[in-house]
Amino acid sequence: MRVHARARGRVQGVGYRYFVVRTAQELALTGWVINCSNGDVEIEAQGGEIQIRDFLGRLETGQPWARVDRLTHEVVSERKDEDHFELRI
Repeated sequence: MRVHARARGRVQGVGYRYFVVRTAQELALTGWVINCSNGDVEIEAQGGEIQIRDFLGRLETGQPWARVDRLTHEVVSERKDEDHFELRI
C-alpha cells in the first residue's frame, strides 16, 4: 500500500520531517518527505496496510514541537524502485 499525504499546521522548522523519517524507518516503510513552499509537509510512504495506518496515526499526533492541524492522504500506485525512506530537500 502506498499513500500520498500532506500535513498542515506548525510542521516546518520544528523537526517534523525528521520525526516522519524516524517513524517510517521504525515501521520499515519506503518513500520520502519534503517541505512545501506553502508551509505544508508532503509525504509519500509505502509498506504493509497495518504499518501505513499506524504511520498515518502517528503523523497526526506528531511530535512535541509540531502541531498538525490537518493531515490529508490518498492511496496512490505502488512503486517498485525504492528501498528506503528519504528526506528530500
